[in-house]
Amino acid sequence: MAMYRRMMHYTQKDAAYLLGVPRETLSRWEHGLNTPSVYHAIGISVAFRHLVDVIFVDYRNDWIATIGQRAKVLEQMKGRKKSNGNDKR
Repeated sequence: MAMYRRMMHYTQKDAAYLLGVPRETLSRWEHGLNTPSVYHAIGISVAFRHLVDVIFVDYRNDWIATIGQRAKVLEQMKGRKKSNGNDKR
């Protein structure tokens, strides 16, 4: 996120002011110590003029991997339920 802030020539103080948050909050977001809410992520997207999933690509990639793994487990669980005779008439 810091890269996009710098591309707009904003200091942390400038960006924090635009987003209505303390500078320390912005710093924690940039260092990965906290995650902005969806509301603030949209604000960041508008302020830095890039799509949310571009700015937060690391989070997006994490979710792609996590959802992919969980979807496989879910499908396996569903397959077991059908083969365990739970679909009796």
